[in-house]
Amino acid sequence: MLRALLAGLLLLLTPAARAIEEPAFEVVEAGKDFELRRYAPYHIVSTPAGSTFEDTGDVGFRPLFRYISGNNATGTDMAMTAPVLQTRDQTDWRLAFVVPVTLGAERIPAPTAPGMQVETVAGGLYAVRRFSGGWGEQRFLEQEAALQAALDARGLIACGPTRYARYDPPFKPTFLRRNEILIPVAEGDCASAL
Repeated sequence: MLRALLAGLLLLLTPAARAIEEPAFEVVEAGKDFELRRYAPYHIVSTPAGSTFEDTGDVGFRPLFRYISGNNATGTDMAMTAPVLQTRDQTDWRLAFVVPVTLGAERIPAPTAPGMQVETVAGGLYAVRRFSGGWGEQRFLEQEAALQAALDARGLIACGPTRYARYDPPFKPTFLRRNEILIPVAEGDCASAL
């Protein structure tokens, strides 16, 4: 049993396990409390995910997984990407998958499920705080507050909604999980940011 557990952990740490496509970015500055990253534009497909932070995985993941498994207007199967993104939409939450870049904007299939939509993320400058551990709301809010305090200390202005990013499957041990808080940072006029 212990041997099988160790083999499973090693498999999760292999380069192949980390080869899942992510949005392209360039690290502009790496600091103690956060990184500044410049993201290239990318596309997501998002779905309503409930009214509480904790509901998002149960409510939103299955419809998104069905979408990338061919339950879309063209029956197109897509590769799983990372991260799974969570944002607040008015009073409710939305969950999103990143669309593989190989599809190109013109080939992204239309969703067939109600409330699901394809969106373009314009890219731009983001402050990002990386951390490991569980996916509870309190943990994410604490990390968001720490990132916001670091931005305030640097005189950087948040310019858009916070994105909560989860990079790993739920069966991965929590101490090995990669999570991130992403906050768009103003570069002049906030109206041009996402």
